[in-house]
Amino acid sequence: ARCKALQAQALALKAADMSAVSNPDAPEYREKSLEAVRKAGELAPYDIKLRGSLLNTCIILQDYDIMVHQADYLLQANPNDINGYQTAIRVSLAAAEYYRIQGQSDKETQYLQEVVKVYTKLQKQLNKIGSPIYWEGASLFLAPEHLLNVAKAHYLLGNYQQAGEVMEAINVSTGTPP
Repeated sequence: ARCKALQAQALALKAADMSAVSNPDAPEYREKSLEAVRKAGELAPYDIKLRGSLLNTCIILQDYDIMVHQADYLLQANPNDINGYQTAIRVSLAAAEYYRIQGQSDKETQYLQEVVKVYTKLQKQLNKIGSPIYWEGASLFLAPEHLLNVAKAHYLLGNYQQAGEVMEAINVSTGTPP
């Protein structure tokens, strides 16, 4: 799996270099890289380090759909790690913004909903575990910047009340009065 991940990264870098100079073979290298990403993911679906590497490869390729897919696997592999939630929110919001710029409002909405879905997963995980007695990693609380991203997604989806509730959570987490 690690060999496939390294192959995917090498092919992605080659594709990016070729794209920069408008080489007509760039799409072929990009597709080969994406195939290696898929294969590596199949070989080790819950390897967190591998998924992080594959996510970085997808960033090089600027493939937002697969980036979000890789981030989702980070959550599945370790639902008690706040970094996975923050990464998934950041990547999903980046995908939404990319598709907004491209004029694809349906895809923008899909990824804004993904941000909300990740936040909901986090809330369910918090309710499920109560206080993480056996967890030694960072606590399962989003930093204010990530809460702001969730509020932004709610707002752009027209969920104004939920956006306000998340903004209140930001005030509570930073000690700022509402």
